[in-house]
Amino acid sequence: MKTLEEFKRKFDDYDITCYYEKTSPYARNVIKMDYQKQADIKIPKGSSKFGGKPDLPKGIRWFRNKNTKKPLSFVAQINFAEVHAYDLDNLLPDHGILYLFYDFNTDALPWGYDPKDDAAFMVYYFDGTCDELIRKEPPIDMRIDCLFKSATLSYSTELELPDYNSDFRYIAELNEEQYDRYYDLRNEIRQLPFKNKILGHSDCLLRGMELQCELVRRGCNAKGYKLYESIDKEAILNTIPTWQCVLQIVTNDDLGMNWGDEGIIFLWMKKEDLQLCAFDKSWVILENELGYATPKVIVEDPNQKKKNRGLFDKVNSKI
Repeated sequence: MKTLEEFKRKFDDYDITCYYEKTSPYARNVIKMDYQKQADIKIPKGSSKFGGKPDLPKGIRWFRNKNTKKPLSFVAQINFAEVHAYDLDNLLPDHGILYLFYDFNTDALPWGYDPKDDAAFMVYYFDGTCDELIRKEPPIDMRIDCLFKSATLSYSTELELPDYNSDFRYIAELNEEQYDRYYDLRNEIRQLPFKNKILGHSDCLLRGMELQCELVRRGCNAKGYKLYESIDKEAILNTIPTWQCVLQIVTNDDLGMNWGDEGIIFLWMKKEDLQLCAFDKSWVILENELGYATPKVIVEDPNQKKKNRGLFDKVNSKI
């Protein structure tokens, strides 16, 4: 939907007009991303893209898991200059490139419950010019199934309300009947399958993530429902609106991005950190419909190191 007036008409249709005031303050503009598969060699250096080879500054090596030392998978680079016209709330920088790397090497993909999971991803921001970038070759110890096919990106904007599983439901203070009606309304207006997007609200597969981000930020392991039942939510409810979902990357099977049972990875930031371009304070969370990160099929090859460079270009050209 494009306007709050359209949302209000939907609330009227569900006879919950009086609840519109509780949810409308949390409407957010979202930038939806559509991708078009494209050979990496045809994508200009520094342009926004999924997969392929990252365009990193000179002197920056391919990022690795800090603990296992294995190379992280390159997921996306977003050129903010290309996105700026769609950022209706001016939340993003007007220039620079955001990079997301994620650990696709492990048998069970990292959830983002544990503060120690920060070893399993890298969020990097570069605010220089494209002339300073080099298209990096994958490390020789990179498994071929951890390399994603490349795609260019295009954008569109919409207005959206919090997901009915979002932690915003706590501060909207909906009673059971109101929540049920809101659930029905959101089911009608939400778009399936879920989209790759920038900003807006997260499409929650399990539950809201704002409290999880806050707990991890405070050094807690946020795994399990018992913790959520035992914490003093009132003490941290005010932090919910301070968290912003910056990126949502869904399972894109034709690019090789499968986060387990139609899973989604989310990049979260505090709004104040986003304003300061403090992307090193980002947090990445995985959700999928099974409720845990499903094991991947591991493809091991004793000669992988010798084969990777040639295989990468072959895989990326078969689109």
